[in-house]
Amino acid sequence: MYRIRAVEVSEFGDDIIEMDLACLKEEAIKPELIDQWWIAFLDDAPVAYAGLHPSSHHKRAGFLARAGVLPKHRGNGLQRRLIRVREKEAIKRRLFRMVSFTRNNPPSANNLIACGYSVFIPKKLWAPSDATYWHKVL
Repeated sequence: MYRIRAVEVSEFGDDIIEMDLACLKEEAIKPELIDQWWIAFLDDAPVAYAGLHPSSHHKRAGFLARAGVLPKHRGNGLQRRLIRVREKEAIKRRLFRMVSFTRNNPPSANNLIACGYSVFIPKKLWAPSDATYWHKVL
């Protein structure tokens, strides 16, 4: 059974970097730049991760930061669970909206759609040029 819990970068930063490289196969994120992280564990093994950060482009909004599920554990609903846990935290922080973007990643886009997100075009573009922007009012 998978368990999701908030983690400290000081303890799990290396695990986040390792999973990020395995999932996205590009330059790993610097975990210390994201406000809060969650990791999904199977027994004691980290198998998925996700971050939340206050949006620097939208007032009173949370940004669904980098997230990934190790290939062996995909298809178990972890991405959607990680979206929901970040939404709950955003509500606790009195944020009223969530924003994110995807880049040529239909599974992530489909998970956002399933969780009630819709495509939008921000007034000022802030993601890479091939990004699709997503938002949801909480």
